[in-house]
Order: sequence, then structure tokens, then C-alpha cells
Amino acid sequence: MAIPVAMIGLGLVFILMAAAALLLIKGKMSSIASLLLLAATILGPGLALGGLPDPVPPLQQIPCGIVRGTVNPVPAAGLAVLLLASLLAGRLFCGYACPLGAVQELLARPVKKKMKVNMKAARIVRLSVLAALIAAGAFAVFYPAIDPMAVFSLRPNWYQLALFAGIAVAAVFVYRPWCTLLCPFGALAELAARFSPFRLRADARCNDCGACDRICPAGQSVRKGSLTDCYYCGRCIRACPKKAIYAAHGARTTGDARPPIEQPLNRQV
Repeated sequence: MAIPVAMIGLGLVFILMAAAALLLIKGKMSSIASLLLLAATILGPGLALGGLPDPVPPLQQIPCGIVRGTVNPVPAAGLAVLLLASLLAGRLFCGYACPLGAVQELLARPVKKKMKVNMKAARIVRLSVLAALIAAGAFAVFYPAIDPMAVFSLRPNWYQLALFAGIAVAAVFVYRPWCTLLCPFGALAELAARFSPFRLRADARCNDCGACDRICPAGQSVRKGSLTDCYYCGRCIRACPKKAIYAAHGARTTGDARPPIEQPLNRQV
């Protein structure tokens, strides 16, 4: 029996996420390593599999199926798996396993200075898009017709191509504009990431210089433990003069991300 393409896509997603998590935990997420992972995501789940798995269409397919009394379990299961991944690993899927996210991340690199986005307002916009998409899904499934991820199938229509082109141009000046402002799955993933035990942390070597906050293109703060929109790009790890920032999977902390002062200080990152 042939394995569904979506299942192959999920398998690749978890391989990419595991590789990213391992590099982060080992302190090996260099700029080159990040670049290679992003390229693998574009080539694998992106071009080879046509942008699968795509977590956004199920947000319309599921309510439409509920109204009609015939819910397709495949998109529902795929969405549930990706939400579980966000619960366990934060925005690692968005950071390293989503082809559209990978394209935006690569386009963000040439221009260092980005337009600032009010993250509170951005979250409201994303949640509004999510609510509108779900509500509309109860009556009709229209999102696939404008889905920018369809560009990876190499057979996009003009709506999909125009939206993708707009995102690509905006990504040069605004960090991950689709992820930050419009992605309805991102709205759900951000909520799940609030409870994720996997996150970046600052150890006792942190002297509050603020280098990590200044370099973060997503407006996140390792020092304050505010990381629900962190895409694990690794900029803060590489920018920290004290090498105090590291990734770990453990009990979630609130407020100050720093562990007790007695934590060993010989960690290499």
C-alpha cells in the first residue's frame, strides 16, 4: 500500500525538527547549519512534496466537515500532530520545517534592519484571521485557492502566486511577515508554545547586557522568558558575549529565564 504524501511530509518534518533541536541543544546551531536546514526544508517538504504538510487548509476543512457531517480524519490528524509538536517544541516547526517560513527566513538575511512590528497587535491580527477562516470554513472551503504554500507544487494559480510574491517582497523588510501577521496556524502554535518545555534560556553568566534582545528580529526576550514567537534562528545565541544562552527541554519557567546561580558555568555553546 502506498504511503500518503502527507505522511511522508510529516516524517520529514519531524526529522528536520529533531535535527534543529539537537543542534540547538548541543550549541551547534551556526549560521551555516541553520542555512542548510532551511534549504533542506525548501527542497524536501517544499519542492519535493509540494508544500506538505500544510497546516492551514485543515482549519477550514474541519469546520466544513463538521457542518456537513463528514469530517476527513487525515487533515484533522495532521493538524493535531503539528499542534502537539508545537506544544512539545514551541515554534520549531515554524522555524525549521515549514517551507514558507524557511523562504521568509532566508529572505530576511540580506537586510539586517527590519521594520518593527507591535507583537501584541500582531497576535490580535493573527487570531482574527484564524477566527475568520474557521467561521468561513463552516460555509465553504476557499483557503486552498489562495494558499501561498501552493507555489511549492509548481502549479500555483495567480492568486497563490501573487500572495507568495507579496510575502517574499515583504520578508526583506519585515521579519517573517506571514508568520508574524497572517498565519492562522501560527496563532494556534503561539498559544501552544506558551506551555512548551523546550525553549531558549539564559544561565547565570547573563549580565543583562541586552545584546540578545537587540538582535532578535521577532522581538522576543530570552532574559524575560518571553519566547512564544521565537523561531529558534540562533541569532541571540551567537550574539551573546557571555555565551549564556542555550536551548533545553525541561520544566517551563516564567518571568526571568535564568536558572539558580549555582548552575555550572562551564557550558559551551
